[in-house]
Amino acid sequence: MKMRLLLFIGLIVSGALLVAITQAPEVSSIEVTDCVQSSIGDCVSFPIVTGDTLNGETVTLPEFFAGKYNLVVVPFNREQQEGVLDWLPIVQGLQADYDGLAYYSVGALPDLSAGVRLMISGGMTLVLEPEVRDVSVLLYLEDQQLFADSLGVDSLDETQLFILNRDGEVVWQASGVYNDALADELQEQIAGLSFSA
Repeated sequence: MKMRLLLFIGLIVSGALLVAITQAPEVSSIEVTDCVQSSIGDCVSFPIVTGDTLNGETVTLPEFFAGKYNLVVVPFNREQQEGVLDWLPIVQGLQADYDGLAYYSVGALPDLSAGVRLMISGGMTLVLEPEVRDVSVLLYLEDQQLFADSLGVDSLDETQLFILNRDGEVVWQASGVYNDALADELQEQIAGLSFSA
């Protein structure tokens, strides 16, 4: 009887692991792209990387970014990911004010086991509204530091904010959690962009 119970538990655990491995989001590889150096200094472009939206759509970045300008908030760990929601009210207001501005959250997380990837993605999907899930992309990076380096990020200890142009080139960059001063700086930067055709 004891042996049957252990065998049954082993089968359940094996089945759960198999589901986790087959259903978990894939690990993302990174392709760093070149861009033309501008007159204001070195040009930094968002690397080519594939991830999944929280609605389960596999997308390639920066191709997925649809705005003339794209505000991209990039957390590097779970704690930073929780703070991304603090940006939503201001971002939604800016999108309403500027036709051609799009917003995205791109979680640039380290490579984690399949079960953990599945739990994180599933948990976030449950708590976020559908319109937020459409613009929330999770990357489980095989080389998180290469991703950060390609964007000129010195430290993974702070959430990064980027404004990218249509070609994925960085127009503006800042770091930190939501605060009024950083929100004002973001608004000033966006106000200075040309949204006309």
